[in-house]
Amino acid sequence: MMKADEGVAPVVAVALLIGLVAVAGAIIGLTMFAAMEEASGTPPDVRFQTSANDSLLYHAGGEVLYKKELVFYDTSKGSEKNTANISDRVRINGKTDWTTWSTGQAIETPLGTNVSMLSVVGLDSRNVPVMLWMGANAAALPIGDMVPDEWGEVAPKPIGPTPVPTPVPIGGDGGSDTADYLNSGSSGKDTVKFGNVNLLNGKILTLEIEYPHPAEDTPVMFIIGNANYKINKINLTIYNKEWGDVVYSIEKQGKRDEILNVKIAPNYLNEGYTCYIIIEIWKNDKEPIGDPDFRRTTVIKII
Repeated sequence: MMKADEGVAPVVAVALLIGLVAVAGAIIGLTMFAAMEEASGTPPDVRFQTSANDSLLYHAGGEVLYKKELVFYDTSKGSEKNTANISDRVRINGKTDWTTWSTGQAIETPLGTNVSMLSVVGLDSRNVPVMLWMGANAAALPIGDMVPDEWGEVAPKPIGPTPVPTPVPIGGDGGSDTADYLNSGSSGKDTVKFGNVNLLNGKILTLEIEYPHPAEDTPVMFIIGNANYKINKINLTIYNKEWGDVVYSIEKQGKRDEILNVKIAPNYLNEGYTCYIIIEIWKNDKEPIGDPDFRRTTVIKII
């Protein structure tokens, strides 16, 4: 009887030892996995949108991006990184001294470059360079060759949803004054309307209004007519209220005396949504490579 008991004890000890080793291995594995996850970093949650103008790239929702954390690279210049880094020449609202890039804003590349050849490098949550955007025709280059030697002080990243920004007229340094490009006055025939609201009063274009959510099955019409100049173009984009995602976008172009109109379904105009309407006009019958002769942005907040 004693001999049988003496044989069981070593077996139990071996089983306990194997169990302890298995548990220790699992704990070590979980710890290493957690460390690897923490070290990987998370890229900014951001979406981009191109347009018919191949020099514009829109921030279409997500986190605010900071200029000091971005590098814009024109890959058409291949490996010549000293001349291909175009970060100091990229503009927002016609200016190069911008600091943040938010939902609804477009960066504009310098003359001679286009978005399809553009790569944008940013920083992840651990301040490690990461590719944010690579154009359809952009050359694949090592990220390490596409960043400056020093990033400088990194601004803190916002927590939680990114609100739709306070509207700023894109390229509209002239404010609401339309000069002679749009005029609904006594001698003018031009019109700009959103639903039942006249946005153009004489030579003054309303840059921001609040508009009630339309009744069910009642679409809203946006209309613009210009009797004086060769080309009109509009870009109408609607963002939702929580994350700034694009829910509807359309671009149209027409000639003088042609009425441009967009019929917007009521489900795209929910309470809290924001509609940006970019109006561009050219004096000549060909779209210029650089800035248009006239550009304003009107913002419609749905209430």
